[in-house]
Amino acid sequence: MKKEDFEFKEKSTDDEHEDYWFKVSGESQLELTREYDEYEMVSVVECVYSKDEDIVGIKRQFLFNYDVIIAYNPHLKQILNDLIDSLSS
Repeated sequence: MKKEDFEFKEKSTDDEHEDYWFKVSGESQLELTREYDEYEMVSVVECVYSKDEDIVGIKRQFLFNYDVIIAYNPHLKQILNDLIDSLSS
């Protein structure tokens, strides 16, 4: 996965929660789609990092809906942390 394939979309805050959403494209999108593929899934479209809970989520697009699953992927978590750090500086 490459940092360049992740584009900051929005930061959502709610009370104690702080979530950073990133749109994913390119080879990273293909890699994540293969890794988290499920029946009738179109692709992975976004990733989210919950700073207060220190977890990563993957938004998977299906034909008529989507879901967000928790991903245990240290490499992806590091990429998103680095991107968040670069937003702050």
